[in-house]
Parts: sequence; structure tokens; C-alpha cells
Amino acid sequence: MEQLRDVFHYSGGYAPVQLQGFVTMATRSGLAPFIKLASRIRSHQVGIDAALIHGLSNARVESANNKLRLLTRLAFGFHSPAPLISLAIVKLDGLCPLCRGVGDQRFY
Repeated sequence: MEQLRDVFHYSGGYAPVQLQGFVTMATRSGLAPFIKLASRIRSHQVGIDAALIHGLSNARVESANNKLRLLTRLAFGFHSPAPLISLAIVKLDGLCPLCRGVGDQRFY
């Protein structure tokens, strides 16, 4: 198990090599939990390699998703989706929506 922990201390192309070594060791161990873990790692190998080599993850997408859920709860009771869309633009994109009825000027 220490070998798996060490995988995250390496960067670049060496981390997947270390991970492959762990998968091989876990498969040969004969222990059912290790074999199951090795199987899961193999099934998600592409995503794991991307995370190890390039530092990619879906953290930003999940963060935006949580913010949108919160805004949806805040927008409960609005009569149309337009205010929710405006809230989302302000909170997630940093842009100010057009203010209707005030000469189409942006408000800040």
C-alpha cells in the first residue's frame, strides 16, 4: 500500500510507471481487495494518467455545478429563468447582465 501512496509524490511520466508497478504487485498478491483495486485502476487508467501527468481533474466543473445548485435554490420563486441566468452570469462569469429599462446600460 505504501507503493500506491508513493505514486502521488512523483511528477511527470514517472508516476504512471510507479502506478503500473503497484497494479502488477496488487494483481499478483492474491488478496481479493488488492485485486479489485487493481482492476478499478486499470478500468480508469486514462483519467488517472491524465491526472498524474498533467494535473487534470474535474474540480472546477464540480465547483461550478455546486454554485449553480445554490443559485437555483436562491432563485426559487422567480417567475422566469431569466433572473437565474443573470445570477449565474454574475456569479460564475464575472460579467454584468444588461439592465433592461435603464437605457440598456450595464449595472455594476
